[in-house]
Amino acid sequence: MLRTFSTGLVVGVSTNIRVLRTAVVAGADQKFYYAQAFIQGDKVVVHADAVARPVTVRFGWADDTGENNLYNQAGFPAAPFRTDNWKGVTEAVKY
Repeated sequence: MLRTFSTGLVVGVSTNIRVLRTAVVAGADQKFYYAQAFIQGDKVVVHADAVARPVTVRFGWADDTGENNLYNQAGFPAAPFRTDNWKGVTEAVKY
């Protein structure tokens, strides 16, 4: 199953990039898997064989965002983002 979502980039997405890196997808079980992601019009289409029914997507959601390759048409990179509001594994940890 494919999951599509709007990029929210006001000026559109770069048409030079076809396959996005650093995208992950998860189902209701909240387990994330690396995903195949590509741009289709003004949408990003995300797919992972391990996730039959994707419910959320994260892009660039890691310690090292050097591989991120989503840009708007003006050439500015997209900030890392996620489509969920699940609690992080360290949310309750006090440092």
